Amino acid sequence: MSGSLDGAYAKLGRAQRQAKALQKEIETAWPPAQPWPVRTEEHREGLEYRLYLYDLPAVDPEWALVLGEILFDLRSALDHLAYELHVRHFRGKVPRKVEGTTLFPIFDTVPDFNSRGRYRIKHLSLRDQRAIRHLQPYVTRDDDLFWTRIWLARLNAWNNTDKHRHLHLVGTGQNASAVPGYPDEFGFRNTPKWGPVESNAYIGSWTFVRRPPETKPHVGAFVNVSLHYGAGSIEVNVLTSALYAHVEAVLERFATRFR
Repeated sequence: MSGSLDGAYAKLGRAQRQAKALQKEIETAWPPAQPWPVRTEEHREGLEYRLYLYDLPAVDPEWALVLGEILFDLRSALDHLAYELHVRHFRGKVPRKVEGTTLFPIFDTVPDFNSRGRYRIKHLSLRDQRAIRHLQPYVTRDDDLFWTRIWLARLNAWNNTDKHRHLHLVGTGQNASAVPGYPDEFGFRNTPKWGPVESNAYIGSWTFVRRPPETKPHVGAFVNVSLHYGAGSIEVNVLTSALYAHVEAVLERFATRFR
């Protein structure tokens, strides 16, 4: 039978190796799960404590370049899949006019898919067309592919940004917060500042309705190397692990076609 997913899996494996090497570099400067020292400033006679970081390690500018390469390889693995489905469909002889149009479409809306994505797969079998449509982010059903669709949309958007417009902003981000416990009578509230942070930055506050007799020390901020995008921030290791898992899951859904 014509067609092979060797190239797609080679791209996937390359992305995984790059991600592991990148994470090793990051963890050398940013040990995992290590809280970073925080200083507190007392305000309103002990009813508010504003929280600030001390100095943080530097973020290597090369990490953004490596992340872009990982995104490219993962997206490329899906395009290899689409091409090999055409090779299989045409029994190894893909027409020239078809060869130049093959691509794994990823679209957030039905109109965009119909106008720009459908023709990319129109020569495939109805079975393969349905399978690819079922993976589109515009499908909102809550099934076993719910998160795969979300991560495919992110992969496509992030890869396009890196490939066509500008490097991603890879920096430090606060994505978790340790919260001390106080009895309800003190009205304690933790208000963290999520997302991008930097050395000496404000990262949140603790407030009280009634001042407690003793304020518990801050255990430290959980700051990590993250991709900053739009209004969000996500740890690089979490990002690459999730993208790898979902691209692999897509390849596995079609792998039986080539066995």
